[in-house]
This record gives sequence, C-alpha cells and structure tokens, in this order.
Amino acid sequence: MDDGRPVYEYNFFGLERYRVAGAERLAEGPHTIVLDYQQQPLDHPSIAGGTARLLVDGETVASGRIDKVAPIAFSTTETMDIGVDLGATVSLAYEHNAPFPFTGQIEKVTVVLE
Repeated sequence: MDDGRPVYEYNFFGLERYRVAGAERLAEGPHTIVLDYQQQPLDHPSIAGGTARLLVDGETVASGRIDKVAPIAFSTTETMDIGVDLGATVSLAYEHNAPFPFTGQIEKVTVVLE
C-alpha cells in the first residue's frame, strides 16, 4: 500500500525495478487484494518475466509486465516479509524509511503456486 493505493513492486537485484499500482485510493474498510502473477515459460537459466495483475475485491485495478525475475534464488539479504520490509528494500520510494511497516490490519495471507 502506498498512500491508500495498492502497489506491487519487484526489485530485480537492485538493477531494475518494476511497479504495478492502482490509481485510486481504497475506501476504508476490509478489502481482498490479490496479486496474480503469470510467469512466461522459463528456459533455464532464463530470467524471463511475466505479467502482474493487481485485483481489489475481484476487480483488476492495475497490470503490468515484469521483464526479469530471479530464476532460482534471491540474495542473502532478502527475506520473506508481510507488512514490513526487513531485508533489502524492495522500493526506492521508502528506502530511507525502512522497514516501512504497514499500519493497517492484515487478516489473512494466502499463497497459491500453480
């Protein structure tokens, strides 16, 4: 979330960053926010990306291309965080405010890999 707007940002080892963001602020109250990422087929050791789509309450609010993704693993400074960024900062927008904790309430996180 950035100023009430849903945002997904991907940091490709600090070399490139990709951002998909909703244009509108969300109304107060509970929402279901989904990131749907469709990876294009990988031909090892490819870094081929895919398409990221942000949905709020079932409606697409933003989508964009992620050109490069890590094919195997991230760096040793990266962590799997929800609601805070404890490792290397994903976004330059909050680099100086790290760990940039989310101040709202997260009720549930679901990860589905297909």
